[in-house]
Amino acid sequence: MLKSIRKTLRSKKNKYHKRDLIKKLQKDHQKLLKLFLSLEEAINKKSPSAIKKLQKFIDELELHLTLENSQFYAHLESKYRFCNLKIMQEIKEEIPKNAPLFLQLKKSLEEKKYIEAQAILNTIRTFLFKRIKFEEEKLYKIYDKIYKCNEVYLLLR
Repeated sequence: MLKSIRKTLRSKKNKYHKRDLIKKLQKDHQKLLKLFLSLEEAINKKSPSAIKKLQKFIDELELHLTLENSQFYAHLESKYRFCNLKIMQEIKEEIPKNAPLFLQLKKSLEEKKYIEAQAILNTIRTFLFKRIKFEEEKLYKIYDKIYKCNEVYLLLR
């Protein structure tokens, strides 16, 4: 199912208008935060539903990242292709680098190690909230406006 959704997101028919894309990504952030808080509550209650909630969160995050990579980052990379911005690639790769945390969390939940799961979840929480704030306060602002390369670099630091 996720493969067909990814294919749809990548298709030319599904291109969001610039303004709509940012709104969609921000709406996704709200949905992800809501799912995350629900997951956190399930883990704190040691609920067996935590694994399903984690999977739902991961699925939604994957959809969000697919949209972000195929349309948002593709646009920025095209727009600033002459800038040689390593920082853009680092930003793009940050979430995949943290993917092992989600696997560790799933393993902890499957083994009913809730204290360990809470510690991993706190690490994810810190990263996730910081990342969403960065995207909405800095990254999304360079989408519509045109900046010089050095200005983009300074904005993203």
